[in-house]
Amino acid sequence: MHKSPFSCTLHKTKQYHVITLSYCPTPKREKPITVSIAPELGSNMFSLTYGNDEIIVHKKALLEKRGFTGNFVLFPTPNRVKNFTYTWSNKRIVLKKRGKIVEIHGLVYDEPWKYGNPHIENDCATVRTWIDIDKRSPLFEAFPFPCRLTLTYALTPKGVQITYTVKNLGNQKLPFGFALHPYFARLSGNDKTFISVPAKSWMESPKDTLLPTGKLISVAGKPYDIRKPVAVGTLDVDHVYTHLTPERFATIQYAKQRIMVTLKTSKDFTHVVVYTGDPNAVCIENQTCSTDAHNLAERGLSNISHLLVVPPHKSHTGYITYEVASC
Repeated sequence: MHKSPFSCTLHKTKQYHVITLSYCPTPKREKPITVSIAPELGSNMFSLTYGNDEIIVHKKALLEKRGFTGNFVLFPTPNRVKNFTYTWSNKRIVLKKRGKIVEIHGLVYDEPWKYGNPHIENDCATVRTWIDIDKRSPLFEAFPFPCRLTLTYALTPKGVQITYTVKNLGNQKLPFGFALHPYFARLSGNDKTFISVPAKSWMESPKDTLLPTGKLISVAGKPYDIRKPVAVGTLDVDHVYTHLTPERFATIQYAKQRIMVTLKTSKDFTHVVVYTGDPNAVCIENQTCSTDAHNLAERGLSNISHLLVVPPHKSHTGYITYEVASC
């Protein structure tokens, strides 16, 4: 009987569970791939390995504090929101959770998620996690829209696909943005780790707030033009990129290890935030919307913000795939 190259484990620590999906090809013509997810720590996919190389990295102490590390989930307000408030249907809503202002990165990255049993199939290993927001939820004050956010992780021989589904359980329209915030290792150092994002524009934002003004600026001829691969050590950015070229995707190339990572997405991912402030990692954050999307949409800049809206009792689905290959 043919043995599946896929496997899964559920490991329990004192504080949380870790679900690990693995691909180990036999005979070993390809490198093994492994991902690890901590549902109770915000459904953080905190590790992605290719062979012996750690592609997505994390700091364990920070992960256990539900901090910004690994690959955490941004929903429903990716990145920053002006004055920690937004307006929808003439209602002003404050981003407050358990009596405290939520300053950045949405509501779910530090919450416990539920999860199902992992499954092994012929061509992949999968697991599903989800979080509900309703009137009983401490998140409802900041996002008064009954809903369920579900993530399905599918590990294949090419990498891992994360499919998100937002199900509107209420009777009014639901406005949201979704993103993932991965910390990719600088495996080849500052000079030999290259990134590219096929974006024609970036969103103007003051350095003191990093909130988009609503003005788009062409990247052509600018030091932050990364349409072609650029060494991460030459970049100092925390920018929102947009006007992405269709059928092209962001990449990370590790020249020393001869590894290429391609960040493929569904068409609803219209923005990419690139952050190079961490000396040991680089963040390439695929987003379905801009930073401060709700407020930009309220100003009549829906085309720029790309805030997604789900009708009552309907769902919206998209995906991000991290493909990893030797090059």
